[in-house]
Amino acid sequence: MPFSAQFQYQAIDAVTPFLKRLAIEHKKLNGQIKAGAISTAKTQVTAQKTVQAEVIKTKKLMTGKDFKNFGSQINKKFTTPIIAGLTMATIVGGKFEDSLSSLSAITGLSGNALASMKTQIIATSNATGLGASEIAKGMELIGSKQPKLLKTPKLLLDVAKASATMARASGLSFDEAGSSLSDVMNQFSMSGEEALKAVNVLGASAKFGASAIPELSQAIVLAGASANSANISLQETASMVEVLAGKGLAGARAGTQLRNVILKLETASDKNLRPSLVGIDLALENASKSLTDASKATKFFGVENFNASQILIKNRAEVVRMTSAITGTDVAQKQAEIRMKSFNIQIGKMYEQFKNELIPVFDEWRPIILSTLGFLKETVVVLARFIKNNKALVITISAIGVGLSALGSGLAILASLKIAMIAFNVAVATGAGIMTTVFLPVALTIGAILAGFTIGSLIAEIDYVTDKLQQILFSVDDIKLTDDQKSAQEASQARMKAKELNKAGASGGGLNINVNSEISTSQGLSANTSTRVNPTGNLKGQNKGLAR
Repeated sequence: MPFSAQFQYQAIDAVTPFLKRLAIEHKKLNGQIKAGAISTAKTQVTAQKTVQAEVIKTKKLMTGKDFKNFGSQINKKFTTPIIAGLTMATIVGGKFEDSLSSLSAITGLSGNALASMKTQIIATSNATGLGASEIAKGMELIGSKQPKLLKTPKLLLDVAKASATMARASGLSFDEAGSSLSDVMNQFSMSGEEALKAVNVLGASAKFGASAIPELSQAIVLAGASANSANISLQETASMVEVLAGKGLAGARAGTQLRNVILKLETASDKNLRPSLVGIDLALENASKSLTDASKATKFFGVENFNASQILIKNRAEVVRMTSAITGTDVAQKQAEIRMKSFNIQIGKMYEQFKNELIPVFDEWRPIILSTLGFLKETVVVLARFIKNNKALVITISAIGVGLSALGSGLAILASLKIAMIAFNVAVATGAGIMTTVFLPVALTIGAILAGFTIGSLIAEIDYVTDKLQQILFSVDDIKLTDDQKSAQEASQARMKAKELNKAGASGGGLNINVNSEISTSQGLSANTSTRVNPTGNLKGQNKGLAR
């Protein structure tokens, strides 16, 4: 049904306060959004100022850290290299001192003489690239093989220098070169001054012959004593070894068979076959004339020495030529110089020179180390005694130490927390900036959409309430109509009942019922009923007040 004008005005009056409140809330919402944006901007500025203040404060407090960094740089650039150098100096110097002490023990050198020997050893090391400790240890080995050199340190040093040359010329270690040279020199009873001569003979023989210095030395050691007893020189012996090697007989086999051949010739009844009397060249020539066939040669030299004897007899001219070629040369020295130009040896030489520079450092550092260790030793002894006699105090001090350690850890944690707070402030500032520039427009848009949804919901709610009011009004009208109809129906029923009762009374003679009814839409329903009963048994009563 259509709404009346009065109803519409009433509905508008009912809804208007709500719409006003909705407008106020909308205005508040806009104000909150603007305030939020302003607050976000202020938060960003505040956070940035806080961070800047913390940075300035941190910079002011970084004096100690700067000193720490400076100390770290000093440690990296100066302290660490110095400690590394002193450590290496201690190792190198200590090792050299051990070798020098052993050499001093067998030579009896001390004081200035030992200092002079030390200087010469370091100089030889710098020149050849061999380790100073290696040379000192090798000199001890040379002295053990040639005891006569121990009485003359200078000659011992000469042999050591020659051994170093031989080592560089042949590729042997200093110990191997010194041992081989000493053995060769001993076979021919050579003095220390002849050491370099022997080295040149060996070097030249290896250069012009077929046998290298190690095999050559091995063969000479086996045949040298016999050759020396027969007045055969080192050069001649080396030449015969090289001739044998050229025919495939080398090393120990060559040395053994050469020794037997020399002994056979030297012990021959025919003096023309003795090298000590006629020389090895003429002895071999005379043997070729007297021992004309194999049976005689086999009988004279023996089956095991036949090959070596025949090689030497038939190649005696080669022996002479080789002897001339290796006599009075400096081949070994030149070979050593050439080999020392190689990259690896040059690197090794520079390294050994560097280590040799650390030896004087060790000499200065040594008494400090010893005194420091002595002090530490005494300190440990005193401390041990103190702990033993003051156990309770030591326990207390230890507990205090643990407490201080815990305090230090706590301070470190606080420092970490402070750093974390600075980082948090930076994050807040950054987050505020992002909120202002990125998320705020999005938030405002979403807020507007939600506000629209809210207003739409409120309007829908108003429509719903209006519908409910209409339904209520319709229900009231229906209730009024229903009550009027019900009252009229009841009145009609009352009248019908009265008529029935009157009829019954008329037939009985004593009953009289009067019903008066009045219906008014303005006052409701009222009914008045009177009943009389005579004394003889007829019903008589009165009922009033039925109303609704």
